Amino acid sequence: MDTEQHRACPRYPLRTDNAIEPSPLWAAFRERPDIPLIDLPTGESAYLLTRYDDVREALVNPVFSRAALARMQNASLVSLEGSGANLVDLDPPEHSRLRQVMSRSFTARRVESMRPRVQQLTHDILDAVLAGTPPVDFITAFAEPVALTVMCELLGIPYGDRARFRQWTLHILSMGDEADTGAIRAREEFFVYLRELADVKRVTPGDDLFTAMITAHDADVGKLTEAELVTMVATMVVAGLATANFMGRGIPWVLRSPSLYEQLGTADEKQVRALVEELLRIVTPTETAVLRMTTQDVELSGNVIPAGSLVIPGLVSANRDATEFADPDDFDAGREDNQRHLAFGGGPHFCLGAALARLELSVALSTLARRVPTLRLAVPETRLQRRTETFTQSLIEVPVAW
Repeated sequence: MDTEQHRACPRYPLRTDNAIEPSPLWAAFRERPDIPLIDLPTGESAYLLTRYDDVREALVNPVFSRAALARMQNASLVSLEGSGANLVDLDPPEHSRLRQVMSRSFTARRVESMRPRVQQLTHDILDAVLAGTPPVDFITAFAEPVALTVMCELLGIPYGDRARFRQWTLHILSMGDEADTGAIRAREEFFVYLRELADVKRVTPGDDLFTAMITAHDADVGKLTEAELVTMVATMVVAGLATANFMGRGIPWVLRSPSLYEQLGTADEKQVRALVEELLRIVTPTETAVLRMTTQDVELSGNVIPAGSLVIPGLVSANRDATEFADPDDFDAGREDNQRHLAFGGGPHFCLGAALARLELSVALSTLARRVPTLRLAVPETRLQRRTETFTQSLIEVPVAW
């Protein structure tokens, strides 16, 4: 691309006047015949995929590689890179090996068995919220405690360290420039913390997933390395916070419609699941999937993306594509095949914890709507702000009252 064209590139994140709605540029880009090249805060440029078919192709086609990108020596572009042992940054067959180790802990049956505990935790956290005085920040008062408590109990890590998890995650997910060492430092501190915790668990094992992974490592070192063990646990904590961030983005959208919020509280379990699926589609947990790099020239929608290019799959845009979803800007919990959205990605990197996230969201949001029917935003929607320094585009805070 020539210099004049490069200067005209829009910058990511795309600007929007409403923090809970996608930028109008996503829709504009979907209508363009080309694939836009955008500038990243790191100084790099990337092709931004906006159409459902293009995004899905990037998620399932091995030409769009995570491993190739992870090998780049640009720490500012990465999340938990640098360890060389992260599920997010591997391609099959190495990715398949690690995923198999984890998948037994996230079967539908095992996740469903957690429902009573998730329900009890949600009630306990709501009791604490309601004992206080509104307004409160919905994210830190409710969403994060629910998601992090579930993940901490699953892994057997101290919930009391949640503030540190939160700060590490914000740095790890940042889009700083090349001189920003915050992500590197946060990753190193997080890994040291988890290695020390692993040593403690070897002495005093618990009935938790982290202990089970340590046992697997110690029994067969070739199956799961120490670096892989630590990185996978860190990734799961980050994923737990992603669920909280989605609740934070989703509740203002739901509160726009009092009837929808009421429905969450009165619907049966099957109906709640359908409501949550449509919320996942129309809000989407993160705007984009993680970056990929093309390992060869590849054609999408009649456009050739050269080998060695960075590519961003726009999940939020794909989920609003009218060629795939009728009236995509309308909330319709009765859509057929309602799980074809790309909220959890797709292909080999489809979110391993999707079943757990769906369970948490269904239980937390339905319980909230039942017990706090008068919940409302405590500030105008226009005052909500995004964390524009991260790819997740989560909200900074969501003040609510009741």
